[in-house]
Amino acid sequence: MSTASLPSYHYELPDTEQLLAQRPRARRPQGNFVKNSRSGGVVLRLVGQNDDVTLPEYGRGGLVEGTVELKNVDSVLSVDVKIEGALRLREIAEGGTNTSLLCLDTKTLWTREFSPGPCPSSLSFALTLPMTFSDGKATYPLPPTFEEHLSGVPGFSANIDYTVSATVVRRKVSLFGLANTTVSTPFNFRPRSRPAFPLPGSLTTNFTHPSAIYNEDWALHREVIKAKLPRGDDININLYLPNTHVYCMNDVIPFHLFLISSAFSLASYLPYAPAVFRSSSGPYDYNNPGDLAFSKPGMTRIQLLRQTSVDVRSISKRATPPRGNNTDIWKTVQIGEGVFRGYGTDARREDGANLGGGRDWVAWYGELKVDRSVKIAGFKASGLHVKDFIVLSMHPEDPGKSPFSDARLVIPIKLTTDAWSTDEFGHEVGVAAYSDQSDPTLDEHPAPELTYDGY
Repeated sequence: MSTASLPSYHYELPDTEQLLAQRPRARRPQGNFVKNSRSGGVVLRLVGQNDDVTLPEYGRGGLVEGTVELKNVDSVLSVDVKIEGALRLREIAEGGTNTSLLCLDTKTLWTREFSPGPCPSSLSFALTLPMTFSDGKATYPLPPTFEEHLSGVPGFSANIDYTVSATVVRRKVSLFGLANTTVSTPFNFRPRSRPAFPLPGSLTTNFTHPSAIYNEDWALHREVIKAKLPRGDDININLYLPNTHVYCMNDVIPFHLFLISSAFSLASYLPYAPAVFRSSSGPYDYNNPGDLAFSKPGMTRIQLLRQTSVDVRSISKRATPPRGNNTDIWKTVQIGEGVFRGYGTDARREDGANLGGGRDWVAWYGELKVDRSVKIAGFKASGLHVKDFIVLSMHPEDPGKSPFSDARLVIPIKLTTDAWSTDEFGHEVGVAAYSDQSDPTLDEHPAPELTYDGY
């Protein structure tokens, strides 16, 4: 076959062509992280780092690459480099501890035994982080760098740390001479992930009643606020969230809340309604929550909660679990607060009906935002489990005088480090889907309590 008739191609555009689309490429940082030994005779240089980083950082399946540089090579017998990671759990009450080895890889860069002649002054290396680890009972994805503590009794401490080190073994030149020099540095392991699907479009406004809403892109979660008054009716909660339940921690998570009941019960509920953000100057500033005008203490709230739990069976010295079959110690913290918005009198359908409420229903919409301090997604590693929830709650300021009982709706979710994208960046960015077998469910885990940490 002749190739004379085939068109020619080039990676650069000629003047007669126009670029319509281009897939972005993930570029590796070009900076170095340098750690010196105390004497300055050994330098550990790690490449592929951002400039001015406090610690080196690697992602899923990351390549730990660099050089070991030596100033004096005359007495060197061998040079090794090692990466290792460990998960350490400790129970405060009983003093039990457990350490799981997450990764351990050692590579000999040079040894006099097999390489006669002087040791090179610069030795390069490249070690790949494993994708998984096993505790002897199950296999888990390699967890991120992590630290959490629950003080008091019962309590726990959980630490996940990684280090890379270089060891230079020398021949002793004197009685008091040092034979080994080790230079090491911890590094952050931050596996990246993203949702398998994008956030959906707006929930439909073409409805005559909230009970008639159906949108396959939005998941409906129900709960009931129990009425105490004889004349009062229970209030049905309909909370809509994007149905994937997997959200990027940098995205705004939308929600819609509908309360359905009699006019009398809805009027009685209004003092406990959500605080509504009112501003004509722009979007809500999540870093300045003082701008939010609360309707009343003990109001209805929607929060993002993170629960860290430790299974004491893996660390406790006790022969039997405490408090029956409950073997977990947990700590729950808030990692985000939702902002409610009212539909307003100008929010109407084409037929003129108000979207903010009707004779037997009221509605709000809003957004949830994860705190900027959150840098890692939830994970499970041996006896340690970090999981996230969206929690809608109604807690009256004075429960004894309230016409309603407390109500609480808990929805397990997954957070990811990256937003949804159609572009592929290889194994470094994993896709998080809610159908994973590791997903938290309400049947498997107790509902998180923000005000109580313990068993």
